[in-house]
Amino acid sequence: LPEVRVASAFVVPAPVMVNEPAIRGIVIDTSGDPVVDAAVTVYDVEQGPRRGFADRAGNFAVGDLASDRGYRVSAVKAGYNDAVEEGISAGAGDIVLVMTATSTAAGRVVDESGRPVERFEVAYLNPAIEDATLWKEIVRSGATRWRAFADPGGRYEIAEVASDAPFSLGARAEGLEPAVILVPPVAPAERASPADIVLKAGARIAGRVLTPQRVPVPHATVYLGPDTDGPVLARTDGAGGFVSSGFGDATIDLTADHDTYLPATVRVSPRRGDVLPVDIVLGQGGVLAGRVTRGGQPSPGQTVLATRLIEPRIQKQAVTGPDGRYRIEGLDVGPLDVLAKLPVPGGSPLRIQLQAEIAYGAVTTLDFDFPVVLGTIEGWLTANGAPVAFAEVRGTLDSAGGQSTFFTTARED
Repeated sequence: LPEVRVASAFVVPAPVMVNEPAIRGIVIDTSGDPVVDAAVTVYDVEQGPRRGFADRAGNFAVGDLASDRGYRVSAVKAGYNDAVEEGISAGAGDIVLVMTATSTAAGRVVDESGRPVERFEVAYLNPAIEDATLWKEIVRSGATRWRAFADPGGRYEIAEVASDAPFSLGARAEGLEPAVILVPPVAPAERASPADIVLKAGARIAGRVLTPQRVPVPHATVYLGPDTDGPVLARTDGAGGFVSSGFGDATIDLTADHDTYLPATVRVSPRRGDVLPVDIVLGQGGVLAGRVTRGGQPSPGQTVLATRLIEPRIQKQAVTGPDGRYRIEGLDVGPLDVLAKLPVPGGSPLRIQLQAEIAYGAVTTLDFDFPVVLGTIEGWLTANGAPVAFAEVRGTLDSAGGQSTFFTTARED
């Protein structure tokens, strides 16, 4: 085994012990030095992932593999590009994963006149974003990782950029419309050519969400788009008001939703540099109510989810009270898919699915009754006679109480 100098003493790491068949190898950088603690994944579409880590000498071993298939082996660590080898057979003992250093992107964020924007955020987007609709979703998504910068010259620098592939950089700042640029591929350990991101003057929307009687609605949610599947723009304050910024001149849809009322959508046309007032008036809709029981006894704390089956597809949910009752208000007229879930200790939740028809201004009643005694299905999942581990198994049962679904995951055997 390679020797590693630790605290001025030579240490020989113990061999990595795993069950056979296994894939063994070493993870190194371009200088030949070990990449300690690199996460190594051995993946097969039937077996799923098996994981391990490189030791102090860069050695790794991942076991419990099947001998009749090829695996994808990859190494990942912050500051390095992923190293990947395909079609590796179990029993291989000399795999070398060479990890190259990631690249760097730098530049400035400026306004239309070329003046630096002193306070801003930048997002590194990989793979590259070239679709305007997708960018609108990403810039409003809570999952996007934004990095804050404060610099008089508007300068930014992003490390750990994946090498040898194009990527995008997005930027946003208060009062300006977010923008995204495409950056050409950069060689490992190199810096991309400085890239300026130009932010144009933005429009603001200052609105209110109102009941059908035009009473302000606190704690309503406002979405970007024609339904509640879009990114969340804002939530109304105690006076039913909301403010959202960073829009351009494009016409957009705003959808407001509240548990008690029917969602409503308005189409607006903001203008750069202006504040656009908007009122969104919610509808009354219909009500879905009922009980969730188990063996006829109330089942509190259970989730009931209602999904409209025709456009716009709106979802609302409620949790049953101590008496097992639930109530969902503000539902649009038409057919609904209604799902009740009951947790089962040590197993997947029981699910019963029914359908209901909502009428305007009316209460539709729908009850769910879960069985007290549960059955069990056991078996083995194989492909060509070999066990298939970690596969998902789903089933459906039609009965007088509705359609119930269940699922589980196959074990390693």
